[in-house]
Amino acid sequence: MSLLLGIDTGGTYTDAVLVDAASGDLRASCKALTTPHDLALGIARSLSGLPRFEPTDVQLVSLSTTLATNAAVEGLGGRVCCVLIGYNPELLRHYRLDRQIHAAVLEHIPGRHDVFGEELEQFDVDALRAAIRKHSAAVDAFAISSYLAVRNPEHERRAGAAAAEVTDKPIVLGGDLSRSLNSVRRATTAALNARLIQVVERLLDAVEHTIRGHEIRAPITVVRGDGSLMSIELARS
Repeated sequence: MSLLLGIDTGGTYTDAVLVDAASGDLRASCKALTTPHDLALGIARSLSGLPRFEPTDVQLVSLSTTLATNAAVEGLGGRVCCVLIGYNPELLRHYRLDRQIHAAVLEHIPGRHDVFGEELEQFDVDALRAAIRKHSAAVDAFAISSYLAVRNPEHERRAGAAAAEVTDKPIVLGGDLSRSLNSVRRATTAALNARLIQVVERLLDAVEHTIRGHEIRAPITVVRGDGSLMSIELARS
């Protein structure tokens, strides 16, 4: 029999289901309490509640979760330094837009393009490196957003490469996540993604450890917001 194994880890419960790959019929399911202190425990308990099956029968593992959504709503996650290139700090403060970017630290770096992608102000790479060094020991990740990266991503790309030279902390670029012209929303998205890295990594590690511990060698996939699947490697990236 060819089986699909589904795991859903929520804030309260972790569910495991076995589905017949050929017919789509549900073969078994089990619900266990989510264990936030060690997610692997809840996942293992949900799997242990399923009837015995041959690990080699499992052709695909699929993980879905609301942990990232819960963490975003509850303000949980890692400490983030958000580096803004070419943003107007006075304008952000005046309209209280800076409060939308939920980061532990905001750093403003010179560098700007116009709406046609032409450079108006040179990117200050030395200031960028100094900001990364200044905060690297105190934050868990960096988010970098250039004001008009959707028109010309050069400054943002250079900033990401320069930051990687001076820190081993995760670096998120706003232009990789959103093509929105709304620069504040792009920065907010980058900061949120950076903040959730620790939360999601803990879950992916727990799932991979538990699945392999059950001798299941099938590919592990993660459900996207639109219902499609991506590999666990892409999810980590």
